[in-house]
Amino acid sequence: MSRKREIADILEKIFKVRMAAKGSVGPLLEDDYLERFTSTYQIDCVFDIGANEGQYASKLRRKLNYEGLIISFEPVPDVAKVLKARAARDPKWIVAELALDNSVHDATFKIMHRSTFSSLHDPSKNIDQQFAGMNKVIQEIRLTTETLDNAYKRYKQMLGFTKPFLKIDTQGSELAILQGAERTLDERTLCIVCEASFFTVYQDAPLFPELELHLRNRGFSFYGFLDVQQRSTRKLDKRKTRGRERFMQADAVFFKDPVERGITDTRAISILVVAAMVLGFFDFALEAERVERLLRLEHRITRRLAENAPSPCPVWPFCFARNLRSHWKVRFISS
Repeated sequence: MSRKREIADILEKIFKVRMAAKGSVGPLLEDDYLERFTSTYQIDCVFDIGANEGQYASKLRRKLNYEGLIISFEPVPDVAKVLKARAARDPKWIVAELALDNSVHDATFKIMHRSTFSSLHDPSKNIDQQFAGMNKVIQEIRLTTETLDNAYKRYKQMLGFTKPFLKIDTQGSELAILQGAERTLDERTLCIVCEASFFTVYQDAPLFPELELHLRNRGFSFYGFLDVQQRSTRKLDKRKTRGRERFMQADAVFFKDPVERGITDTRAISILVVAAMVLGFFDFALEAERVERLLRLEHRITRRLAENAPSPCPVWPFCFARNLRSHWKVRFISS
């Protein structure tokens, strides 16, 4: 941690504020979104996939006051050793020395000069010189990958959590991990915030169009970006010259739209409303909340009709209109 960041942390605690370097507001907003979401929806387990030395988990504990379970996935043995040392005094922090992928298979994992660049992918042959030194293979290890579906099922049975949150930062393998999570995406996932690349420093790593198409085919609609990071050669003084740069990566937001997908589970829609609110998609939150209210109203009407109808009604719309014209109309307006 830099000296400036240490001073900023002290000032944040004293004045109860958040501080960020000029031009680096995106990560600050992400922290705010995450803190509100974990507390509002009472998240009880975080899957930290691509944990490195535990920076994300430490932020959850230190800055966001998260007290639930954390499962950190890190395949590099030396890095996992550091991670386990940091988690040793935290009984709710579990370290899994695993690499997740789209299937269970033997693979070669590349450890780069800077550990945060380590990946199942080889570095690109046309790598930008800005990243060439950091993204250079210094060691290769053999391992067996696992799928997210398998890992989720195992830890669910072991720990019994009910409201998990998934974070993936795996240097080019995000789409492959989602491909190994078909059951999890179909049955348990309503919102995804995933890092998407517009160009990549790895060979054969998928870009944003492939990620969007995969999720769209599984019922997720793309809604926007939270934070866009741009490539810069740093040849110009940004304090004096403002211009456009090439998009490098961004956090892409996907929702299962209750209207488009015909979702009728009111609890699921409630989750969508909360997620949309904390991520700043207020128009979608209002739309989803309206659908939720209409569904709850429909359920109440159906229940009341079933309880009070003198005889079975063969045509539901006629039954609804007949009851609405009588005492039901007054009751629903007043409730």
